[in-house]
Amino acid sequence: MSLDDATVEVVRGSLREVFATGRPVAPALDELGWAEVLEEDPSIATTVLFGEQGRALASSGLLADTMLAELPGYAPGTHTLLLPHPRLGSHPGPTGVLLASTAEVVVVPRATPD
Repeated sequence: MSLDDATVEVVRGSLREVFATGRPVAPALDELGWAEVLEEDPSIATTVLFGEQGRALASSGLLADTMLAELPGYAPGTHTLLLPHPRLGSHPGPTGVLLASTAEVVVVPRATPD
């Protein structure tokens, strides 16, 4: 299914309010029913989410959580993702960018030839 334009605008407005408050984003998304929005149309939902986060110049662990949700065995909130440092390209290693620091386990993704 896909979110209609009116729903997208409601979601966009709600996300704008969430990022404007400065309060923790994850609980606010839960209150909004974000899981249902994401399930309905993941592509549009994440585009709107990260567009509004960027618009607000907000920082969060949402990118790591979104990426971890796609990896079997890694739970957002208990794990975080070490993204490659921009100067180092896609080579995995101990130097990178952590988007969240509260997790106990850091996942270092690596590219495979396939």
